[in-house]
Amino acid sequence: MTDFISKEPITKGWSDDKKYCVTTADGTKYLLRISPPEQYDKKKSTQC
Repeated sequence: MTDFISKEPITKGWSDDKKYCVTTADGTKYLLRISPPEQYDKKKSTQC
């Protein structure tokens, strides 16, 4: 499991997903995107 040292909310964009820019202890940044559980099947079927 990775521990994040910072979490910054991202409020831009069209989706209703909650988005965060998270940073690990080694300085790597990731986009963390959280969707409502009821959208799981729809998003699962639209992966690249």
